[in-house]
Amino acid sequence: MAKTQMLSCPIRLPDRMQAEALRLLDASRPAINTIIEDLWPFLDEFAAERTGIAWKQVEQHLVARSGHGSRQERCEMEQAGRILRAQATRKQVFQTILPLLTDELIKPAEGKRKAHKDYRLGKRESPCAA
Repeated sequence: MAKTQMLSCPIRLPDRMQAEALRLLDASRPAINTIIEDLWPFLDEFAAERTGIAWKQVEQHLVARSGHGSRQERCEMEQAGRILRAQATRKQVFQTILPLLTDELIKPAEGKRKAHKDYRLGKRESPCAA
């Protein structure tokens, strides 16, 4: 039987440090969102250039920083870069399949309706129903 080793385990900081850590996390969310909004026009560049770590790619395009300190800023840029790279990949995939989509598959939003499968499009005659 192979011996297993736990690679990570949940930790909790001491109470005096936990509040500060949560404050830093709360401050990072708007900073990451701002980075993504600022760099969204450059989304295609994040799909093309995938070498290296993401925060360095973000740093090349970033105009303003959050002012949270170098380590936290680097983490914010890394997270934003990963999100932008993932979205750029999704965009490439969508652009690839876009020519395959037909008018029957794309329906405009009409008010509020529940999502459902249109069985008429996929209905075939059963070979046993004769």
